[in-house]
Amino acid sequence: MNVKNVFFAIYEEKQVVLKKLAHNSELRRNIDKLTKNDTTKDILDFLIDDTDTRHFKICDYNSAILFLKLLSYRNFLNIQTMIKLNVEPILLDIFNSRDGWCVPKLYGFCGRLVVVENAGQSLVHVKNFSWFDRAYLAYQILQAAKKFYRQSSTFQALFN
Repeated sequence: MNVKNVFFAIYEEKQVVLKKLAHNSELRRNIDKLTKNDTTKDILDFLIDDTDTRHFKICDYNSAILFLKLLSYRNFLNIQTMIKLNVEPILLDIFNSRDGWCVPKLYGFCGRLVVVENAGQSLVHVKNFSWFDRAYLAYQILQAAKKFYRQSSTFQALFN
């Protein structure tokens, strides 16, 4: 089944979701912004630049340095591409299910494709739930948001 660059599959007898993280047109639009000569400083400057709020940002320089150290990979072009196009694999790597975060298990990623655990139906299906189940789900989402904001002594995730 394919729903807008989302593919469902089986991996080692587990249901997984494969997600294409950017459309070809998005990559073409942004390719000129991606350079192989970027340094750690270039990536840090992008992370803390507060003039463009459409992208993933980190509040200060020291947090950005710590953020890059936490990542389990070191290919700067790959990091830069993910930060500018779709930060989902980075967030799943840092806020991972192994540490008790309420996110799908990350199996891996390569290029613009990420493989994650199939965690069930999307929130689109909530409209068919009973009022009580919708209220309980809303409560769980609020608890998760609170956890993202308060659990880590290093990072706080803020969503807009």
